[in-house]
Amino acid sequence: MALSEVIAPRSLDAATLAAADQKLKDFIAERGMGAFQAAVSLGQYRYPDGLFFGGGAPCWSLATLQSVLNEDLRRVKQLTVIDFHTGLGEPGAGEMITMALPDSDAFRRAVARWGGMVKSANAGQSLSAPVKGTLDQALEAWLPQVELTFAALEVGTAPLMQVFGALRRDNWLHNFAGAAERQGPLGKEIARACRDAFYPDNPDWKRKVYGLARETVAGALAAL
Repeated sequence: MALSEVIAPRSLDAATLAAADQKLKDFIAERGMGAFQAAVSLGQYRYPDGLFFGGGAPCWSLATLQSVLNEDLRRVKQLTVIDFHTGLGEPGAGEMITMALPDSDAFRRAVARWGGMVKSANAGQSLSAPVKGTLDQALEAWLPQVELTFAALEVGTAPLMQVFGALRRDNWLHNFAGAAERQGPLGKEIARACRDAFYPDNPDWKRKVYGLARETVAGALAAL
């Protein structure tokens, strides 16, 4: 069984999940949780029905974003971007994740805007594994004239393995479930769990997200 099939099994029956889970436990025991997180979140291009399949060609939204940015920002010299994310970390806790290394000008600009919330994934400071193909890398390629300050505001929701489990089941629902399963109680349960993994219907969590959003946007505006 390939790692992609272990991460995103084709069946939710107890025997299949137990076998897949054991392989994941063996992988984590041998390589560590960081390697597991990277294997899941880096994406892949070999298994179209696996988790985080990157596709065979640029999608319409990527082309549209590139077109809009090139049209509207082609004269911009300095650009600050906040990419809003949820799913990693303690519920309601925030982190400004950047791929920039701590000794870079981009990292220092981020710290000037957002202080100690800034963490470098590539330096091992962040909750996020180091990843490639991120939006900041795209912006650097599309807008080479811009001095870019970029960070992703990541707000935690639930334990990592709970979020992973929700993604895993959601992938099964979309790629392997039958129509009756997708439209029935199991499908609704899986969809609700996946939403809760990234957007808990909890007033306290929502207030924390709003507060973090205000704080980080204010930091960006103050730098203008």
